[in-house]
Amino acid sequence: MLTVGERKDAETIGFIEYFIRDSELIITGLWVAPDHRGSGYGTMMIELVEATERPDIIRAIVTPQSIGFYEKRGFASDMGHSVVARISDSLK
Repeated sequence: MLTVGERKDAETIGFIEYFIRDSELIITGLWVAPDHRGSGYGTMMIELVEATERPDIIRAIVTPQSIGFYEKRGFASDMGHSVVARISDSLK
């Protein structure tokens, strides 16, 4: 598992935790500080990891509170409501 964080002036803005399995990127955690939500940091972290790892599929373990965030970014329900997935931009 890798954790990537974004910091500004010694303040943690957010982090993403993920692992790679075969050609899949699986996001196990994504958090953005409340004062910075809606500023694009969550999307930026997903895009950075996707560009670095170049997976075929991206899956994310979600909560009821986070599912809307992922759906707005092209993810769709997969395996019930706790996992969402989308094809990587690198394959489009």
